[in-house]
Amino acid sequence: MWATRVATSSLPNLVKMSNGKKWLISIFHSFVLLVLTAWWMNSSNIYDNEASIIKWSAYAKNLIIHTGKKVSPKDFLFIDLSHEKAIIEDSEDNGVEVITDRKKLADFLSIVKENQHNIKYILCDVFLKGKSKDDSLLQHSIKGVRNLIFAASQDINGKIKKVPFSLNQGITDYEMSGGQFIKLNLFQNNKTPTLPVEMYSYLTGKKFSSSYPFNLDDGRLCFNYMIVDYKIKSNELCSDCKYKMARLSGIMALPNEKLIAEMLKNKILVLGDFENDVHDTVFGSAPGSLILLNVYLSMLDGKHLVSFWWLFYLIIVYTIYSRIMLFHTSNYKKKQISFLGPLIKSAFFLSLSSVISYLLFDHHLQVAFLTLYISVLIFIIQIYKRPKHWKYYFGKKFKELKKNILHL
Repeated sequence: MWATRVATSSLPNLVKMSNGKKWLISIFHSFVLLVLTAWWMNSSNIYDNEASIIKWSAYAKNLIIHTGKKVSPKDFLFIDLSHEKAIIEDSEDNGVEVITDRKKLADFLSIVKENQHNIKYILCDVFLKGKSKDDSLLQHSIKGVRNLIFAASQDINGKIKKVPFSLNQGITDYEMSGGQFIKLNLFQNNKTPTLPVEMYSYLTGKKFSSSYPFNLDDGRLCFNYMIVDYKIKSNELCSDCKYKMARLSGIMALPNEKLIAEMLKNKILVLGDFENDVHDTVFGSAPGSLILLNVYLSMLDGKHLVSFWWLFYLIIVYTIYSRIMLFHTSNYKKKQISFLGPLIKSAFFLSLSSVISYLLFDHHLQVAFLTLYISVLIFIIQIYKRPKHWKYYFGKKFKELKKNILHL
């Protein structure tokens, strides 16, 4: 009897209202969704199912549409430091620690220093932790080299860890999502620039300003977190591949410094451990140094910027989405309260909208978060508009729980 009364009861007032009011509410709700999108996209959060959407839409885009600035292999030289190691004492646990050989690194950077005016930039993904007997030699080789940056990490207070050197540093810490590297925050704690930001600012001359929750790139609104587009992939790096990679010892074995200088001319040098410093991404494993470079290349393509046309697209999509989800009678006519139906409908609509958004504007939407939000909202509306259903639904669940407890 109760289920029949619910089926024949009047629908919620929001379903009965005029189309004009429905569209006005939908437009207003689209701005609510826009705020939620901005908040979520400016965070490191991402779900596993969204990682799949990111992966396959990126594959589709690379096959169908080729956007952004072309990357020339002649502009880069990747230098592997995985075989250039030394051992120092670890002051923290009285043991030993393996580091990059600073004598070999200093010898190479001395050549770089003499030819720095012919080299575009040097990204040295090396943490200079601990002390070695070659520190003074390394300091002398990097002094005065302005287009050189080293990797740095944060301390517990969010500040760059101090090292016994005077040099340019950029933070390379990042957060994992589902065991994979997907997003990188451009500013740690929304104010301290990361290494790719420092590199981007130096090579483009653009200035960033950060005031939470907004970040500006030369006055243009940008996100703090960015999904990385891998324009250079790890399988494209080797001595005979599209992008040339050489061991440091191999370069230093060349017969004279003129040959080395010619090899480095007009290039961005990327130094790092390409064998051991490897991380999982949605596109497979990738060296940390290559990830940092791809963040920089993604920034060159403006993937961190918020465009007017993307905001306009979101308002249109979210207005239609709100109209469909909030006012469709199928969400309220069923005898039983439905949570799964709106959830599936929302997930499909937003997944399709996210793929289109990425193909056109290089930005993904937060499908799982918005789907959960709208499904819970509709669920609450259904219960609120049916007080008898509220009593029945939760009363039934309570009786079932009580029965199970008594049987224990």
